[in-house]
Amino acid sequence: MKDLEIAESLLKEENLNLVLVKNEQILFKSRSPGIKGPLKAVRELKGKITPSSAADRIIGRAVALLLAHLGVTRIFGETVSKEGKHVLERNDIYLRSKKIVPRITDEKAEKVCPFERLVNDIDEPEKAYLKIESEAADLID
Repeated sequence: MKDLEIAESLLKEENLNLVLVKNEQILFKSRSPGIKGPLKAVRELKGKITPSSAADRIIGRAVALLLAHLGVTRIFGETVSKEGKHVLERNDIYLRSKKIVPRITDEKAEKVCPFERLVNDIDEPEKAYLKIESEAADLID
């Protein structure tokens, strides 16, 4: 559990949006909002982090699928959607969260987040990654 505690602490102390920790070593940190940080982490770390821990500010279905694809085994989420929680449970990923919400919405809180809609009918983490990657290729430098 030490890795999860480190990730959660750094998330708060450094005002980050995503932290990945393995064997008490920080693998990845991001201040990028939304899907950008998890997508960049997959691109940089795929296959190098199982088992590891993550802390993220907002975890919906899309982020949960990306973190499952990465191989994360323990997660702290400040806000987690019900769908995100179900994805983590189905992938045997331990979750500790502050708040569970019905859904993740767009920045104006008017509609369901576009990435949540994009993966609404996808349960397989790798398929979700490929779909998100094809739609969000221009999000990451």
